[in-house]
Order: sequence, then C-alpha cells, then structure tokens
Amino acid sequence: MKTRNPKRLRFKQLTEVPPVWKQIDGMTREPAVGAIGVLESVHPSRVNPCATHIVMIHNDNAYIATIQSQDSILNEVVIHFLIQHRGRPLSKIGELSVRTTPSSTRSDIPAVSTSRSAPVSRR
Repeated sequence: MKTRNPKRLRFKQLTEVPPVWKQIDGMTREPAVGAIGVLESVHPSRVNPCATHIVMIHNDNAYIATIQSQDSILNEVVIHFLIQHRGRPLSKIGELSVRTTPSSTRSDIPAVSTSRSAPVSRR
C-alpha cells in the first residue's frame, strides 16, 4: 500500500490521509495542510487501538494529527513503518510503500512503546 493513495486508504485501510493537522506549539499561528513538514514522533492511542497520533514540525511550529486504521493489526504495521521514518519529510514518506499483510503470526510486528513522556524537540 502506498501511503499517499487517498481513495484506497480512506475506504479500505486508513482514514484521514492526508491528516488534519492541529497546531500544538510554535511562535506563529500558521495552518498546515497536506503532507508537509518533518515527522517528529509517533504515539499509539491509549484509548483506541486503531488510532495513531503523529507529530510533525513545519516552519518551527509543531502540529498533531490522528490517523485511523481499519483494525489494530494494521495500526501496528503503520506505527512500525512511521517510527522507522521519523525525521524524514512527510512528502517523502507518503511516496513509500507499506507492507500491510504481516505473516500469520503477530510476533513479526515489533513491539511499540506507548510512552507519551518524550518531548517534542525542535530541529
């Protein structure tokens, strides 16, 4: 699955792609739309096993968005994929393919930390 195929992602696998960004930090109020900025951090939702919160930095402002997956196993795959690409531009991440069919055992999906204590760092 390519992360930037909105029709396929919206209806079959992910919703909110590209995500709706909400500014959470920064000196200027500036709207963010689409696949812009650099992926800063990935946070699995503690409330919804099918949701992931992502933080990105754009023009020295921090933004957060939520991506919803069809199921919790797909969400784990998305989390692992995004964690591997932290620090990269979202426009480049959106061009990559994601393996969405893990093998029959869940042991091949790496464990993901759900810690929220990591601060948003500036680049």
